Amino acid sequence: MATLAGLSQTDLEALCRTLGVAARDLKISALGGGLYERSYHLSSDEGDWVVRLPVGGGAPYGLELSTEQRLLEKLGAAELTPTIVPSEPSAGVLITRYLPQATAWRAVDAREPDNITRIAKRLRDLHRIEADLPLFRASRIAEAYRRLAGERQSMTHEQLDWGREFLELARAYDAESSPATLCHNDLVAANILDDGQVWLIDFEYAVCAEPDRKSTRLNSSPLGIP
Repeated sequence: MATLAGLSQTDLEALCRTLGVAARDLKISALGGGLYERSYHLSSDEGDWVVRLPVGGGAPYGLELSTEQRLLEKLGAAELTPTIVPSEPSAGVLITRYLPQATAWRAVDAREPDNITRIAKRLRDLHRIEADLPLFRASRIAEAYRRLAGERQSMTHEQLDWGREFLELARAYDAESSPATLCHNDLVAANILDDGQVWLIDFEYAVCAEPDRKSTRLNSSPLGIP
């Protein structure tokens, strides 16, 4: 029987029931990208899907799975992201349709003038979508990253100073911010798929924020806010 790392046998069987396939008939391959390496391509004679597994111990921040599923239903209907497959959120698994002809952009692709125009049009479409999402708060993310960094390694005095400066900058940003629009909030090149149409994926960190140059400047900061 096919297996997915980190997914219990019970949850795998529930996943197969959702897809309408037998586990023995599934072909599974890992998809690269992301911090946690938890996305897989599942295929059978019945179809192809992308399955994202939950993070062990939880991600430092991000949407509740049920909220992300509702958002992807809207975005899929608008053809901004691959269609989601409805499933129970209890197992923490997210299922979307696999786009066989699509390839992920590289950083060099995102710098192409024609592609800049294409992604700008898609983002304008995205920003028109109404969604009930948490407000972007840079200070909350800064605090989460400081905590995560401290858990992963012993911090030097210089790094601790950077962390304090990071938090001060984030609080200053929040004081001037007026979140008003659905924003992807993790728009790296790898989260853009292209099969002749531009698709956006991985909305785990989507928020209500400001789609202007202030947000862009902060999100591209070397301090690491995505």
